[in-house]
Amino acid sequence: MEELKEVFEKVFNVNFSSKSREQSYVSARKAFCWYATNVLKRNVREVAEVVEINHSSVVYHSNDFSSFVVSYRYVADLLRDATGYDYFLENRRRIIMESLIPHIDELPIGREKDLEKLVGLNIKSYIALNKNNKNETKTYICDAIPYDNKQY
Repeated sequence: MEELKEVFEKVFNVNFSSKSREQSYVSARKAFCWYATNVLKRNVREVAEVVEINHSSVVYHSNDFSSFVVSYRYVADLLRDATGYDYFLENRRRIIMESLIPHIDELPIGREKDLEKLVGLNIKSYIALNKNNKNETKTYICDAIPYDNKQY
């Protein structure tokens, strides 16, 4: 996590040791807290220790990030520069996948490549016999790591 902290400090041009309330510092804290807790699934207390704020501030920044980043889109660009994670692209993928999952078996054989391009996931189809001995298309998602998942 220290390495990730250094990357964020460099990209956002801040020092987390400072208690400044300038916009750049607030943006960096929000982005770091959100990424560490939501993408890396790190413990709130661990994140608080690294960023040198209290754990309730980590919770606040993580919860506030989604509405904050809509107003300050440049923060999403800086987050992508720091981590390779594209917030808006991943959000679109999540929305698309949530709407497609219930209908994924309706995808015709050979069309999975179109869906792969749309959502950036590895999708495969095969034909299987159903209960009535009729051919039925089955489609499944093979992986879900569409971006450069750096380990910190």
